[in-house]
Amino acid sequence: MDRNRTISISILVLFFGTIFMIGMIGTASNHRLTLGTSTQLNDGWERRMDDDKIIPIESLPTRFILQEHTPYTIMTTLPSDFYEAQHILIRTSLSNLTVHLDGSVLYQANFETEKTYASTWHIINIPQESAGSTLSITLDTPYDSMRGIINEISYGDFVSLYTQIIRDFGMRFALGLITLFIGITFVLTSLILRREDQYTIYLGVFAILFSLWLISESRILQFIIGNPNIIGSLSYVSIALFPLPVTIYARSVIVADHKRFFSIAIALFILNTLLVTLLHFSGIATFFVTVPVSMALLVITITMMLVVLLIEYKRYRNNTTKRALIIFSILAFFSFIEVIVFSLSDFRRTSDFAVMGLVIILVVIFIGLIQFSFQNYKGSLERTLYEKLAYTDQLTGAPNRFAYFKDIETIKQLNDHPCLRFIYFDLDKLKTINDNFGHSTGDHAIQNAYNMIESTFSHKGKCYRMGGDEFVCIIEETDDISFNKDIDLFSQRCLEFDTKTDYRFNVSIGSAVYNADKNQTLTDILRQSDEMMYQHKQSKR
Repeated sequence: MDRNRTISISILVLFFGTIFMIGMIGTASNHRLTLGTSTQLNDGWERRMDDDKIIPIESLPTRFILQEHTPYTIMTTLPSDFYEAQHILIRTSLSNLTVHLDGSVLYQANFETEKTYASTWHIINIPQESAGSTLSITLDTPYDSMRGIINEISYGDFVSLYTQIIRDFGMRFALGLITLFIGITFVLTSLILRREDQYTIYLGVFAILFSLWLISESRILQFIIGNPNIIGSLSYVSIALFPLPVTIYARSVIVADHKRFFSIAIALFILNTLLVTLLHFSGIATFFVTVPVSMALLVITITMMLVVLLIEYKRYRNNTTKRALIIFSILAFFSFIEVIVFSLSDFRRTSDFAVMGLVIILVVIFIGLIQFSFQNYKGSLERTLYEKLAYTDQLTGAPNRFAYFKDIETIKQLNDHPCLRFIYFDLDKLKTINDNFGHSTGDHAIQNAYNMIESTFSHKGKCYRMGGDEFVCIIEETDDISFNKDIDLFSQRCLEFDTKTDYRFNVSIGSAVYNADKNQTLTDILRQSDEMMYQHKQSKR
């Protein structure tokens, strides 16, 4: 562990340790904000049989074993809390609901006129002074597997009942929203980048469809969308469709030799989605009736996918296949448990295990993302370092000749500089300095020459060391008067440095202006500025 990581972890330990010690000091009272607490109404219920016989119910939630396709009724005597006006909260499972108070109809919810039965919350207003009155609840459903189910019942004010729902199911809803955000981010990123290898769009679509299933099963969607057809259909359509994009992704990215199997699976998922939707809205078979087919197809396909991925990994030892195998294994394990729970008609646990699997998958993906980001960042630093070494002169720290020619090519391609001045510099008699005073002195002269060039002209452009005793600047100063002032300043600096050395220090200069509007070529301008520098050098001999 390096020093920075040790310091970072120590800071976190110190922070959380301090917070813990502060919390342990004294006997602080609880000032947490609360929005109200509901009360359970799960005891004291009785079931009325068809022959009017009354059978006590131990507690809610419960489930009766019913053979006949008839409504079923439970009743209770309201406690003293109902001297005040109250609201009761009950959730029906694909059922019609009728509530009576002392024989009078108080509330009804009927889905027979809708295309889709939906499992929904019902908040029913109980008037004041109802204590001692008989409350009866009658349920009726067309689905045998849902018949006899009575969920728990609570009462309180509106705030306390809504708080109960959010407390019990809000985390699942939030996880669905997070997954939806991740999916939308993946899709938008792929669409914006528009690269041919952006297969992450399939993973994004998968995350969106899976999130819609989670949101639908969170039991909170009803407070956002009141349409029972959407509430009752979204989950089933998502189950049928969400394996499709991840199967496309696996065929496109992961597997090499078994693409035909994935193509068949893709066709089956599309066909199944269209078929179950058509059967539902034509009235032949509802989503709830056909969902076992979708689940069976999902289980069979995931099992085959695991086999194919295992074969591919053993053959190629590919890390991408290995990661996919891990994720598919987690998804398969929790999907199998979901199917088993659903087949046992334990609908209260629906999506619980899928949520666990999703959390684990998100953690695995997040860890992989961190590793990828770290490796990418490390590689980026290395590339930046290598690029800097490749384009930097080690003696002066100036951009070297490779950087110069790279920038020249950029200028040629962009052609967005109508006027540029090229200045060539040559340190006079460098060989004489090296021969008489040593190469370290010559290096010192080169460094000082570049420092004076850079300090004089870099604020108007970019300066390079071409190698040996040659330097070049490309500046955006084309006015001769201003340029001559810079030349005078540079010459003055050279003269001042020359008086402090044991050798003659002088720099020859040549310049030429490139104007894109005058049909000039950069090659001609570069040659012209080099010739001007050479003439300046000759004039001093």
